[in-house]
Amino acid sequence: MLAHNTAGVKVDPGHETEITSWTADGLSYLIGFTGTGSFSGEFRLYVGVQDPNPVYVYMTSPGNRTAYIADRGSKLPAGTKVSLKVVHEDATDAQTFKGTILGGV
Repeated sequence: MLAHNTAGVKVDPGHETEITSWTADGLSYLIGFTGTGSFSGEFRLYVGVQDPNPVYVYMTSPGNRTAYIADRGSKLPAGTKVSLKVVHEDATDAQTFKGTILGGV
């Protein structure tokens, strides 16, 4: 585990919001992420600030609100920011989301 959000982050409808992040140390490998929330949402993992496109995307549903992606480990250059964000489409209320960026040495 490289970064974890235990308290949960309130996310307003239709607004992409960062729920956890990690800055690479040059030694650890990025493997993927897990995420969950009080509503279904689209989880997006971004690597680096220059690329506006997420590396991984996972859409949860009312029947399964847990996102999980694990891939081969990638060693990232020191200083690279990894950000897990979520967006949801509940029409009225902010919802709470948690996430974990997976990896290790």
